[in-house]
Order: sequence, then C-alpha cells, then structure tokens
Amino acid sequence: MISTLPIDCLNQIFECLEEDKVTLHSCLLVNRLWCRISVEILWRNIREFEKIRTLIACLPNESKDFLLNNGVTSIPISKPPLFNYASFCKVLSIRSLLIEDNEIEILSDNPKNYLITKEILKMFMRQISSLEKMDFSFMEYYYYYYGCYDDFYKNYNFLNFINFPGAKDCLKNLSELKFIIFEETASVGIKDLILSQNNLKSISLSSYNSCNESNFDDIFNYFTLTKHSNTLTKLFLSGISPPSIFTNIIFSNFRILILYFYPVNIDDILTKFLVNNGKNLEELVLLSDSVNSVIKNSINLAIAKYCPKLKSLYTEFKGIEELIMIFDNCQQLESIRNSCHNSLGGKKLLEIVAKYSPKNFHKLILHHAKLNSKDLESFFISWKDRVSKRPFSFIFDGDGIVINNKIKKLIRNTKPWMLLINLRI
Repeated sequence: MISTLPIDCLNQIFECLEEDKVTLHSCLLVNRLWCRISVEILWRNIREFEKIRTLIACLPNESKDFLLNNGVTSIPISKPPLFNYASFCKVLSIRSLLIEDNEIEILSDNPKNYLITKEILKMFMRQISSLEKMDFSFMEYYYYYYGCYDDFYKNYNFLNFINFPGAKDCLKNLSELKFIIFEETASVGIKDLILSQNNLKSISLSSYNSCNESNFDDIFNYFTLTKHSNTLTKLFLSGISPPSIFTNIIFSNFRILILYFYPVNIDDILTKFLVNNGKNLEELVLLSDSVNSVIKNSINLAIAKYCPKLKSLYTEFKGIEELIMIFDNCQQLESIRNSCHNSLGGKKLLEIVAKYSPKNFHKLILHHAKLNSKDLESFFISWKDRVSKRPFSFIFDGDGIVINNKIKKLIRNTKPWMLLINLRI
C-alpha cells in the first residue's frame, strides 16, 4: 500500500527519519523513488568527512582539470555519480569539509586539500539553489581552540567563497549563520553577507585577538540589526562585550542569547538590552573568565525583573537574594547551570533550589561545586515529596563526594525519579 502513496506523503514520512540514517540507507534499496527521496535527506546536511570523495567525483570537469594541473592526483576516476549530491545540500559546515575526528592536520599537512575544498565550495555556490544554514566555525564552543587555528586562518582564506559565482543567490535566504573573525578585513564581507539576508534567525559570531571591537561595531551597526529585528531569534557572541547598539533595538521574536566575553564591564549594556528584549527570552547563557567574573548582581537582578518567560539559565550567582528573585519571577524556569567559582556555594544553592524553584524546574548543573554527601542527602529529602510530572536531572562536579547506599535509596524513592551524575566519579 505504501508504494501507492503520493510523493508528498512519502516525503513527509521520510522526513521523520532524518536522524535515523540506518533506516534511510535501507530505503535506498527499495526502488528508484525511495532512493531519490532518501538521498536528498541524507545529503541535506553534510556531516561526514567520508562524503568528500563523492563530492570530488561530482566536481565539474574544469575543476577536476584545475586540481590535476596543480598536482592533486587523488581525483576519483569512475563513472559520474548517480545523483548530483551537491545540489541536495541545505546545511553547509566548513569543518565537515576540512576536519576529520576534530583534527585540522588533515589540511595543514597537505595544503593541496585547500584547493580541493575551494573547488567544492565553488560547486556548492553554483548548484545549491538556496542554502539554509552556513557554519563557518570549527567547534560548538570554539573559543577554546583559537590558538590551534590562528596560523591556519592566516595561511588559508576561505571567506572569499561568498564572492564565488552563484553565491549571491545561494546565500540570500540563510536562517542560521556561524562565523569566526580572525582577520580585520573579514568584517566587511560578513557585514555584507548579513545585510543580504531575507530571513536570518540565528547569528553566531566570534572574534579572535587579531580583531578589535570596532570590527564588531561595524558588523552590528544599527542598519544591520534593525533589518533582522523581526526575524532574529538567537544570537551567540564570543570574544567581545555586546555592542552598545544593542540598547537601542527591539527584537520582536528574540528567544536565545549566548555571550562568552572577556572580563570587561557589560552590566549596563546587558541590563538595557534585557529591558527591551527580555520579555520573550527563553534561554540565556552568560560565560566569562571564571577568575575575573564580570557577571554582577545587577545583571542577575535584571534577569529576574525582565525575563519572565525564561526556561534555561546559565550564569553565576553571588548571593541568595538574586537567585530567590529569579525563582520567584521566572516561573517558567526549567533548568539552571551555575558556576560556583567564587560565588554562592553548592550547599546553600541546593537549599534554595529545593525551597524556591518553580514547579516545572527539573534540571540543575553545578560546576566547581563544593558539596559533600550530607548536602546531597539533605537535598534529596527535601525534593522527594515534590509534585512534578518530569524527572529531575542533577549534574555536578563536587569534590570527594561518596554516593553511599543511603543516597542511592533516596534517589530511588524520589518521585519523580532523579538522574544523578557526578562528573568526577
């Protein structure tokens, strides 16, 4: 019966299998129609480095000739692929083209791979009708890896792909854009790329030490941000403080803000931003240098006052009052991730969580927590009679905690059940 279904119905069914690669690969063998639908989904997001040889085989003859003339001898000599796989791509990650097992040496040890990747990018710009997501970073939290990639960025310029033939049409409807800025001159191209977008929902932008804040001020000028004020839902900035222009713009659909900044004074800018945009915020992550934290009480108090719909929060608490205020005013809060470095200790924080957290709160992550077995025992006793429909997850890295039989029994008797993970066990 399923073979008689219309193509639209088959497409919707197969879309539900996007993350089930094994089943999709099995569907390839059923018939030509199923094969075509499965291939389009499998090649929508090029996550596996192993697909590179297939992409090389898809290169036009002029690109293959160029590579051969420049000493690249690893060009597959075979019949043309069954499909034009490059045209199916909707999510393009530069690290998927360059990095195998998170190791950049695959490019550094053989500079000819730069030529291969450049020709693949040219092919993408010509053949992809409309790319949805562009990831020009290398790690999810790439701040820690700048040192590894400094020389790489100086030696290889991939940013010029935005000027390749066809790039203007290919990149005009991005919903998500991720970039690292290593060169000061890169800011001009990125600003133009952001300005050219029609439906941009997510921006992730990070700076290395070769750039200064004026580059970000140039990218995030008033005109750039106001153009996307109705569509932007997520912003991730790393390496600088939020630009002052943030205080003047209202983002009507803003949901997620992630900041990883150097130890600079950001409380005034961030507070004014929350005044204008905190009412719809659902996730807020504030990361700073753990020794010289710039997350002040005033910021957390602003969160409590202006972010009533907040569901997930990562910050650092220095006092009891600010945490209690957040619990009281953010009644939709479901999870907190807290660094206990030079701030509110783990034991006191657990007491406040047990007493004041909202009814839907179900996840607590503590870093650098100073806890012992008695602290955990007291928390579980307080929590076990809590009325909640969701299981509770507690993840921590406390020093020297022994998960004894008594604590295990308390966990088993906790309703709803509790997931306890000690990162140092």
